[in-house]
Amino acid sequence: MLTHYEINKIKAKLRQLEQTDEFIEQYIDKLQRNFESYQSACTTIEAWEKPDTNGFILQALVVGIVSACLGGCLALIS
Repeated sequence: MLTHYEINKIKAKLRQLEQTDEFIEQYIDKLQRNFESYQSACTTIEAWEKPDTNGFILQALVVGIVSACLGGCLALIS
C-alpha cells in the first residue's frame, strides 16, 4: 500500500511529465487497486519520461562549431 508521502511524490513526477489531473488520479487509483509498490510505480513513470532534446541539440551545435574551427585551422596550415 502506498503512503500519502509516496502518492504525493508520484503526483509530482506525473505533473513534471505534464499529465492531466484526471489522468493522475486514475493512475493513483489503479496503483492502489493493484497494490503496486512505490518502486514499481517510479520505474514505470521513468520509462515515460521524455528525452532531453535541448541537450542533444546543444551537443550537435558544439560538435559542429568545433569541427568547423578545426577544419579552418587545418585549411590554414595546408
